[in-house]
This record gives sequence, structure tokens and C-alpha cells, in this order.
Amino acid sequence: MKYFDIIPLSKISRNKPQFFTYSSKENLEIGTLLKISFGRKKIQGIVLKETTRPIFKIKPISKVVKSGFLTSKQIQLARQISTYYITSLGLVIKQFVPKTTKKETSCYLDLEKDDLEKEVSLKLTDEQESAIEKITKQNTNTPSLLFGPASAGKTEVIMKVMLDAIKKNKQCLLIIPEIFLSNQEIIRYKKRFPNENIIFFHSKLKASETTFALEKIKDGSAKIIISTRIGLFLPFKNLLVVAVDEEQDFSHKQWEQTPRYHARTVAEMITKIYKTKTIFVSSTPSLESINKARNNKYSLIELPRLKTTKFEIQKPEIIFPDLKKLYTKRTDVPLSEELKKSIKETLQKKKITLILVPRRGKSKLIYCTDCKKKLVCPSCNLPLIHEKNHYKCIHCSFKTSSPASCPNCRSFRLKDIGFGTEGVVESLQEEFSSAKIEFVDSSIFEKMSDQKKIFKKLKNSKIDILVGTYAIAKGFDIPEIELVATINADNWAGQTDFRFDERWLANLFQLSGRLNRARSSQKGKCIIQTYNPENELYEILQKQDWLKFADEEIDTRKTFLYPPFSFMIRLTLKQINRETLSKKVNKVYNELSRNLRRSKTSIQVPYFGTIQKTRNKWEKHILIKTTSFTSQTWRTISRVVPDEWIIDIDSESIF
Repeated sequence: MKYFDIIPLSKISRNKPQFFTYSSKENLEIGTLLKISFGRKKIQGIVLKETTRPIFKIKPISKVVKSGFLTSKQIQLARQISTYYITSLGLVIKQFVPKTTKKETSCYLDLEKDDLEKEVSLKLTDEQESAIEKITKQNTNTPSLLFGPASAGKTEVIMKVMLDAIKKNKQCLLIIPEIFLSNQEIIRYKKRFPNENIIFFHSKLKASETTFALEKIKDGSAKIIISTRIGLFLPFKNLLVVAVDEEQDFSHKQWEQTPRYHARTVAEMITKIYKTKTIFVSSTPSLESINKARNNKYSLIELPRLKTTKFEIQKPEIIFPDLKKLYTKRTDVPLSEELKKSIKETLQKKKITLILVPRRGKSKLIYCTDCKKKLVCPSCNLPLIHEKNHYKCIHCSFKTSSPASCPNCRSFRLKDIGFGTEGVVESLQEEFSSAKIEFVDSSIFEKMSDQKKIFKKLKNSKIDILVGTYAIAKGFDIPEIELVATINADNWAGQTDFRFDERWLANLFQLSGRLNRARSSQKGKCIIQTYNPENELYEILQKQDWLKFADEEIDTRKTFLYPPFSFMIRLTLKQINRETLSKKVNKVYNELSRNLRRSKTSIQVPYFGTIQKTRNKWEKHILIKTTSFTSQTWRTISRVVPDEWIIDIDSESIF
């Protein structure tokens, strides 16, 4: 009889042992996936290591599901994630074990005929050659930060680094922020590497496709893997290059479930475990990455705007129409004369316009003109939005058909206040009746087929104006785009958060970056409608000088000890009863204050966030800022904070 320590794929209290001993008549590899009896349930588990016979009675393993399912490096990575993010090891390991089946269905990427036109190959500039040399010769323990404006040729550098790795029979991983960005990347990489096995790995693969992908990644035959953040947990055989595209993007953070990891932090762990060439790529790098580059934790590699002997990428023209000069009602979508004129000119040239609107639906909220009350979600007490023919809550599953009258006073006089994507589309259709107008948001891009439809329509001039949320500011590389705009740059959510300026300005940089791509006319125009055209951040946008903003913002962060000059940890508790919530939160706050008073740590008194209640539960937060990253601080938080709390290490938001 042999004995093994097994990690149950289940939530176990952080302060209890994370693995348990079971017996087996056969020898088992580390990483083998099993079925075990755990309490009264049959669940999956992973073999951690072989051990000696314990003195207490133990259970036998129920069933071997897949021998050596995880590699030793995956287990090592999982343990580091568990420690850093103060999370049950079993919950972390679950991220590494997607649903599979005995059947395999190929998920190698193939291009359709429409996508197979010959790619125009550009000669590398001296700066690109230098960047490639620096990355390939860089110490594998030090990630690189590849920074440069849109159309600086960053993707070309990444591809050349990957080509070098593939020649050595190594694997390459490209992490993109969201699934909807995949379509263009897939086409771009498949054209460049037509003879290589490329896999796009994501959460919506069928179980049979997942099984195929895991096998091909594990045996090393899949050379390029394009994925969202879940690709960091794959069983690589000989990984050499990891590129995290748009490294500053909020979508790289897991905020919906535990562990609340960030792709950038996990990629840093991978760098040391797998000895990879890790590259963080952005035209608007996060302040954390810029600060690390300045402290030699990253190697900073900067590319200028692309310039060759044949052509030079131009900065887009950026103008700021003053909305104070435009009289509109609260229910109107403000369209300045500059914007209407520019859209008309773009339509005449048969070019494409992108309109960025940060909210979905027809309006910001629905308001009763008689009782003066907003229509709110019964579970969350938050304003409903008007989307298509329904009123819905974007924080839970509540949805209702448009009510004929106000639920508070039965008045029929309901009004949409503000505007979302659908409201903007309706206004544009009235103004430009012959234009082909569509809108998109992340929900529309959930299916790969929907992504392809939108990209095909854009490519084949079947869309004149595309209205969308933040999704459209990222990644579009379409030469026919000659006009981009945002309707009201002042009316974006999250303005009370310390990261707001960084995210807001980065989105405007990204939006303007859709213009003047290689092969375009270089006559792109960006229109930022605003009530405050004197905002000094607009000058930075005009000059396209992200580092100037970063310098000023880093000084401010240093003064107030915000990241990157501290570790920020947000603790959240949700309860149905508000009094119970306050009692539990205050108890934890007092214990943390007592235990951490001598460390370099500040603990903010408990507070409600911008959203106080979701899904019938009240939620309250405690914010911890510490400049002392010690195991003692982490152990104290783990010991004092009960398992029912959400622990968000390196939180992206205070509220």
C-alpha cells in the first residue's frame, strides 16, 4: 500500500491543512487527477506528493481520472498564488483543472478564405531590431516592459521574439485582455505563422476541444497559444515566451471570484518558475509597471512612432468641442456641430466612424417626473437601465419588461435620463438616416461567431458608424477607421477612485490609437466632446505623452502612499442583515488594528462602497495599505479575517 498527500478541489479554511493523506495500491504521479471521498461528498483531488504511512486511519483513493494531469510547475505556481492571494489552495488548483472529456476535438486555428490575403511585410526599423535583441538577451528573471504609442510596431517585435523561440522548439503564450479582441489577433498570428500549430484557449471551449488543447500544449506540439488570463494555468512543456498585451487593462484582473489574481502578477511568478522571456506590452503602461521599470525590476524598452523610408505614422488630429456651447435637454444626446460635420465627411469618403459610449442601454437611468424617483432594482436598490425592450439591473439577473407606469406612484410620465449605446444609436439614426449604424458591447462579443460577423462587416464596409462601450477602444486595427469620438468625456463612472485619471486617460489614448494605423490614409481625427476643454490632461492627450502623465501621477501616489508605493488590500463582507454586517465588520477591524498597529500599515475604518447592496446583500469594506510586504502581515490577515470574507490583494479599486 502506498500513501499520498492529496489537494481536494474544494474550499478549505485557509488556516487548516490544505492537503490530506489517502491510500492507493498503485503508484501515482505528482499532479494526477483523482476522485476522492471528502466528508460526505465525492470530489476531485490532485496528488501533491507521496508520503509515509500516517498513524491514523485513512480512506483509499476512489478513482484515478487522469495520470499526471498537472505538471510539477503548475502545482508550484498554484502554491505561490495561494500564498500571495491568501486563498485556499484547493480553490486555486480548480483554476488549473478545466472540464475535459475522453473525446478530443481539434481546436487548432484555421483561417477562412476571406482572411488569407497576402500580408504586407514591413522592414524592421533600427529601434525594433534593438528591442528584439534586448528581449532575447534579457535575463530570464527580469520581465521586459515594451512601451510605445499605437502603431509603433510592438506586435511585430513580439512576433519576431516568438519566431526565435519557435526555431528553438519552444512554446509561446500571448495573453489578451478579453475574448472579443481575439479575432484580429488570431488572423494576424495565423498569417504570420501559417505552418505552426496555434491554439486559442478560452473559457467557452467545448470539453472535447479543451481536452485536445491540453494534450497538445502538454506534449509541446502547440507552439503558439493565444488566451485570456486563464492561459496562465496551462500545462506547458517548454514555455519560453510570455507576452501580456495591453498589460494595463482592467480585464487582466480576476474580480468576480476567488482567487482575485492579476495576470501581470501571475506572469511574474511564471517568469521565475519557467525561466521565460516575459514581455508586458502597452502604449499606456500601468503606473505599477512604469515604477518597476524605473526600479530595474522590469527592463524598459521604448519604441517611437513608426517611421520608415516609405511612410511615417502621424499623430491623429484631436479636437475638444465645448459642450457648454451646445444647449441640450437632459434627455438629449449631445452632438456638436464639429462631430456632425466630421461624421458627414467621413461618410462621404466611405470611411468608418467609431463612437465610444461608456454605458450600455438607451439611458443612464429611468426617472418618474411626478414622484421624482428613479426606478431601481428590488435586490440591489440600484438604478435600472433601459436596454432594448426591457428594464434591467447590470449587477444581478433582475429584468422586467418596460413598465407602463411608475411602480411608486403609478404615473405614466417616465423619462430616460442620460444616454447609453442604444440611445446614441437612435440619435445618430435620426441625424444620418442612410448610414449603416450598429452598436456593440462585451455581451454582444461573447460568441466567437458574433466577433467574426462584426469584424467582417467592418472589413467589408458594411458598417459606417460603430457605437460601443470600452470594447471598441481596444485592439481594432482597421485602416478604414478615420474618425473616433466620445460623446461626453466628463460623464464616466468611477470618478471618486484614485485610479480614475489613469484609466480615463488611457481609454482616450486607446481610442485615438485606432486612427492612423499602418496602411491607413494618416488623416484620422479624434473628437472628445467635453464640458471642460481646459482640463490639463487633454494637453497630455494632444501631445500623446503618456510618460509625462505617469511622472506627475506617480508623484501624487507617492505623497498619499497609494500603489505602486504600497500594497492595497480590500476586505469585503456581504450579509443580508445590515446590523449583523456592522457587528462582524467592526470586530474584524478592531482585531486587525490591534494586531497590525506596530507594522507599517494603515487600516481605514469600515465603509460602504459606491454600491452598498447587491443581490439582497449589504456589503462593507475595510481597506488596508501597507508598505511592508512581510509574511507576518499576510499571516495576520489570514488568521484574523474569517473565510466568509473576500480578500482582494492588490485591489484595483477602493470602492
